[in-house]
Amino acid sequence: MFKVDQQVMYKHMTMPATILSGPHPTHGRDRWLIRKADGKVSLVPQTDLAGITERRDLAAKAIYDSLGGSYGYTWRTVSIATKRRYLLAADAVLKALEAKSPLAVGGRIRNLKRNAQFASVAVGEVLTVKDVDSTHVRVNRLTTHGTWAFRLNSEGVDWERVA
Repeated sequence: MFKVDQQVMYKHMTMPATILSGPHPTHGRDRWLIRKADGKVSLVPQTDLAGITERRDLAAKAIYDSLGGSYGYTWRTVSIATKRRYLLAADAVLKALEAKSPLAVGGRIRNLKRNAQFASVAVGEVLTVKDVDSTHVRVNRLTTHGTWAFRLNSEGVDWERVA
């Protein structure tokens, strides 16, 4: 969730925007009132906003610098269009690096859904991974003794990983 005066990235602009207020429930999805870098104010869907990550900017600059820059420009002086291309490349690199590692015995997952795959597991309950095969993850319940199996392809729908 965002806060008033927080700097965020707006999907359709390279430079950061500032949250003015929100969330405002409209037409089935939340929207936020933002002031874009060009000074204009807009009411935008939450899905078009993202928190600013320093890693993203550092990665984009590193990619730009490693490819030799562009005709004597530095990362600070490069055009917005060029900066946007490198930020998109950085997004792809960071996404690839953050790809999920395989589940392992001893890992933990959290149930996200009531009666997920007919499990008698409470929503939010944290479970310990007992076994993983090509299609299922079997878990031990922490609160009581017993096991349950979830389909691997239901990650993010029925269950999520816990750090």
